[in-house]
Amino acid sequence: MSETTGSPFDLLFAVLGNFGVPIPEETKAEITENCIIREYKKGETILDYREICRNVSFILNGVAVSQFKVGIDERISWFMLQHDVFISIISFFDQKPGAEKIYALEDTTCICLPKTVLDDITDRCLAFMEVRLKLTEHYYKELARQQYVSHLPPLEQCAWLKMMKPALFEVVSQARIAKFLGIAEETISRKLAELKKNEGLDFDQVFYQ
Repeated sequence: MSETTGSPFDLLFAVLGNFGVPIPEETKAEITENCIIREYKKGETILDYREICRNVSFILNGVAVSQFKVGIDERISWFMLQHDVFISIISFFDQKPGAEKIYALEDTTCICLPKTVLDDITDRCLAFMEVRLKLTEHYYKELARQQYVSHLPPLEQCAWLKMMKPALFEVVSQARIAKFLGIAEETISRKLAELKKNEGLDFDQVFYQ
């Protein structure tokens, strides 16, 4: 788990600042006042099946994983790493019970902001509305890449993960990554060895990045 220095909110606003829109100090103060810092132990549920996602969460440190059920099987949909912002998308926007479970893969600390506060601040602050739109655009693009890559052969899937999410292989076991990709653990080990031998793959860098 990575260590954070300074105020947790300084880190949050530094990440949001990467979108190039200054957030007014009074808005930062309001966000800080209404956020909750929550600590989750390894394996602890952050959001369970059929619960309503009422917060948007920013990972200060740790790793979270989302999964869903297909019949009796549970399948991993994605991993959230340090400095990621996450929600259960459908449950959050509809404010209805969701079909997704999110839990901490290791000890994880999050800054959580209630949707009601988020919406209220967005309505009153144009700069924060722009940040929210840019953040939403960022994750829409990431979701589109994930969906496209999920249809590629295992070697290219591994290559994309290594290129776009190198930290994933440092904090998540190959067994879980293999489960996410829908391949055997032995297969992912072999494909990673091929990538190392071939020094990666030459494919559409523009789309993947």
